[in-house]
Amino acid sequence: MFGKLGKVVSQEAAQSLAKENPVYRLSGGIQRLGAQVRPEDTRTPAQVLATMEELAKRNSDIKEFMAELKKMNPEHRKLAADTMELAQMHELLPTNINMNQKIQQTGKTLLQSILEVLPKVSKENPAAIDFTKAVINNTDITTSKYFLATFPENALKSEFSEHLKAAVPMIKEIAEQTLNGGYSMDFSKQKNFMQFLGTLINKDAKPEKIALLPKLCKAADEIPGENPLYIDSFVRSNTPVQQVEKNLETVKDVAEMMHKEGKSLDIVDFVNNNVNLK
Repeated sequence: MFGKLGKVVSQEAAQSLAKENPVYRLSGGIQRLGAQVRPEDTRTPAQVLATMEELAKRNSDIKEFMAELKKMNPEHRKLAADTMELAQMHELLPTNINMNQKIQQTGKTLLQSILEVLPKVSKENPAAIDFTKAVINNTDITTSKYFLATFPENALKSEFSEHLKAAVPMIKEIAEQTLNGGYSMDFSKQKNFMQFLGTLINKDAKPEKIALLPKLCKAADEIPGENPLYIDSFVRSNTPVQQVEKNLETVKDVAEMMHKEGKSLDIVDFVNNNVNLK
């Protein structure tokens, strides 16, 4: 006697279980300033979509792009959801960046400009998506927004795709080097962060050298004394990767010997130009 009713109730229950709740991962609580490491984004595609749809209800600028954003790679939609979430966050600081304010030159908000270009970037230059996600995962809200302000202009420059891929492992260290040390009341730290990134993401830098930066930094941390580390000279060098890697294996011994003699070592000059090793 309850057969049909039972089927209806079961279907409604199944639909209810299938619908995910929005999951926000950037807002809420006291926001730290400077470099930080956010937890990995483990949201399911359904959770990301629910988050986007909820934010679209609050912001009419999002609605016009939802149809195209839904067609994106599910992993790339996570950046869309993060961008929307950042746009609704207002920091009570002089450096707050309002992503919903119209930009006079374009007539669009920063949020609109990013969401408009995201589906194209997803198809043509996915490395830019992954790089931007890494920036958001390792920086504070102000820096994330500051970086996103450059996204519409730069994200489709596919000639730098290999640079972006190689630089991802360095973002955490770059953030720690440039963003920590207290609030500066201006965007000076963000500018330093972007300038450091610009040292890597440019036509003169070589992706294979960028990929070696973690090894170079590790070697620099292990040698004694105050030794300069000229990143731009390293990533622009024409020295073969194989030679650089061999020189990195011996730089610690050379640095310790020079330190005992009261001398400092230009580690980049050494790994680029020491040609005595076979």
